[in-house]
Amino acid sequence: MLLLLRALLIFLFLSSAVQAKDWTIGIQSPFGSERAEDIWQKWVDSVNSRLSNDRLIIKRISVSDFPLEFRNKSIDFIIAQPIQILLTTEGANVSWIASLQSLSSVVPSIGDNVGSAIWVRADSPIHALSELKGKKVAAVAESAFGGYIGGLAVLVNYGIRESDLKINFTDYPVNKTFEHLLKNKAEAAITPLCLYEKLVDDGLIQSDSVRLLSPKHMYNSCQGNISLKSNWVLASLAHVPESLSKQLAVIALSDRKDLTEPIWIPPKSNTEAEMLLNRLGKHPNQLSLWENIQSSFNKNRHLWELGLMAVFVIIANHFFAIWLAQRRNKRIKAINQDLNETERLVYQADRVSMLGEMVSGIGHELNQPLSAILYFAEGLKLGVSSDKLKNDEILSALDSIVCEVKSSKKIIDNVRLWGKRPLEDAVQEVDLSTFLDEVKKLIFIRRNINISIVCPTSIAVRADPLKLTQIILNAVLNSFQAGATEISIVCDQESLKILDNGPGFSKEQLDFPFVPFRTTRKEGLGIGLVICERLAKSMGMYLNIANKTNEKGVISGALIQLIWRDAVA
Repeated sequence: MLLLLRALLIFLFLSSAVQAKDWTIGIQSPFGSERAEDIWQKWVDSVNSRLSNDRLIIKRISVSDFPLEFRNKSIDFIIAQPIQILLTTEGANVSWIASLQSLSSVVPSIGDNVGSAIWVRADSPIHALSELKGKKVAAVAESAFGGYIGGLAVLVNYGIRESDLKINFTDYPVNKTFEHLLKNKAEAAITPLCLYEKLVDDGLIQSDSVRLLSPKHMYNSCQGNISLKSNWVLASLAHVPESLSKQLAVIALSDRKDLTEPIWIPPKSNTEAEMLLNRLGKHPNQLSLWENIQSSFNKNRHLWELGLMAVFVIIANHFFAIWLAQRRNKRIKAINQDLNETERLVYQADRVSMLGEMVSGIGHELNQPLSAILYFAEGLKLGVSSDKLKNDEILSALDSIVCEVKSSKKIIDNVRLWGKRPLEDAVQEVDLSTFLDEVKKLIFIRRNINISIVCPTSIAVRADPLKLTQIILNAVLNSFQAGATEISIVCDQESLKILDNGPGFSKEQLDFPFVPFRTTRKEGLGIGLVICERLAKSMGMYLNIANKTNEKGVISGALIQLIWRDAVA
């Protein structure tokens, strides 16, 4: 029995000896290979002295090496920035052993913060982060959290996207970013927090050679633009025996004999940093939009089916509504076209109806030049028969005949214009004094009606002469048909007023003016003033109606006012 126990102990001893091996610990080296080995070799030697049969060997790695090292399993442990591990391990299973509080009690650097600082040369015209759009920018690596990604998080707040920058990745060591900046290979540099202070302390750059862009953020004695809580970690890869990981955790978290050794604490979360990755859409575990949709569909299949059916019904209803609207629009357009055509015909009919009122006046106007022509013609006939006419007398008589013929032709041309349908607006500058004298000739004066015109010679407006004539004739005709015997046309810089001594307008007409087909005359259509109001609007003018009163407040007639305001030339 004793021999069997000895054999078992020897077997276990030999087995453990056979299993004892070297384990590679990869250490992120932001400042270069030699620097990383100097910092960590003493701690690794201390750990090795406490391990029974295993031994740790340092391997310096840069961020760009992470994917290959994890894929080939050429490292077993890693000391690095945790977000950096998350970004570059391509889904490898990594277990946190401990978080680094500080590098040592003597030199408390690296530790619990990660951040970014954005620098330009001291003589650069760039002074704010918002001015970096389209500029050449140096950064360590696309996956470098303490540097490039942290800098992006700041720039996004100033409306600058990743695609707005011309990025040049310099890789490790991190001081290459400043080298590119100072050698004019870049207009700005996104660097890890505290890199500037370290390079100045080491004498590698002058303190006044670069300038931090605003707005600035201070972390301890380091200048930057952003800092986040994110302790460096000691982690093991999935293939490392759990017993060895536990042994290393006990050693790291135990009391230190040497104050220059790193200070380790239990693993801490990186919630703040991971939230930033999510906001930028760079978290490796972040689902794509399509993956989110698939996941939601699988979890809530019935709700999705109901939702899709609802969407289908809404879309179908939308297209049906569009179809109905198009049908209605076609009908409305057809109705509007009919209404417009009817309105044009009404205007035309209104002008034609007024021609009946104007026929007598036209005859009166033509009678004068025709009588003059007859007079001059008979005079020439008598003169020729008596052989007493001189050449200058003949020419003078003929000139007078020609003048009267032109006057007659002008009257006939005006009648022709009124009998035609207007093709388009003919807005022009109208001299009111001359214009009103011409319009008065178209008004038939009969019985005891007296029309007076008071208009300064200096007033001109921009209007369509035909429309303006129709408004005045309609207004005068309205006064005449209401029984007025005195009509006055008065104009000034603001308006033209037509006043009469008739019975005035009714209360209903004043409360609701320009209502079509409302008339107090049996033979009337009730569209005269309605047409006037619409013609005025078409020229940018306004038509008002009111009653005028005497000193006792009794209605003494009607007032029709055409206000042109900005139409004054």
